[in-house]
Amino acid sequence: MKENKNNEVVKYILENYDIKNPNDIADALKDMFKGFISFNL
Repeated sequence: MKENKNNEVVKYILENYDIKNPNDIADALKDMFKGFISFNL
C-alpha cells in the first residue's frame, strides 16, 4: 500500500511541476510541504 502512495506522489509531481533535473524535484517537494516543514536555507 505504501508503494501505491509513493506512485501517487511521483505522478502528482510529474503532472504539476516542470521537472528537468534533481533540483526541480527538490523545489517541488519544498513547495508541496512548505506549510508542514520549515526549511532552513
